[in-house]
Amino acid sequence: MIELRNYQNLAIEKLRKNILSEVRKNILCAPTGSGKTIMFTYMVSRAVARGKKCLIVTDRTELLSQAGGTLEKFGLKPIEIKPNKKIKSLNGILYVGMAQTLKRRVKDQMYIDFLHGLDLIIFDEAHKQEFNDLMPFILNKTIVVGATA
Repeated sequence: MIELRNYQNLAIEKLRKNILSEVRKNILCAPTGSGKTIMFTYMVSRAVARGKKCLIVTDRTELLSQAGGTLEKFGLKPIEIKPNKKIKSLNGILYVGMAQTLKRRVKDQMYIDFLHGLDLIIFDEAHKQEFNDLMPFILNKTIVVGATA
């Protein structure tokens, strides 16, 4: 398990307080190199440990690999949603996916139901607005964290 730095613990604690105050849409804003991927992966690992269904969405293949590699450091094995990879069932608990792929697949009721059933969604590089088309499919009960520098 990776040990978090003090400022990372503080950022996560502030997000946790917001979420406990019923704020469901949050931004994790921290400088480049501060370990945002580590921070949101820690949050995801805690959610998965409680049986929560999670999705990390990226906008580039490189970030998909980065998130997946960090998840593995936390002992998590995500299911990948990416181009040219067909998924027969979305009944798993942890996913990483490309925004563009999800936008194309959200025309399929299986993916709409999938998005409706999520407890936590992380948008990596949230400032790029690649995720806007997915927002109408996310229920108000779902916790959303947008990570950005």
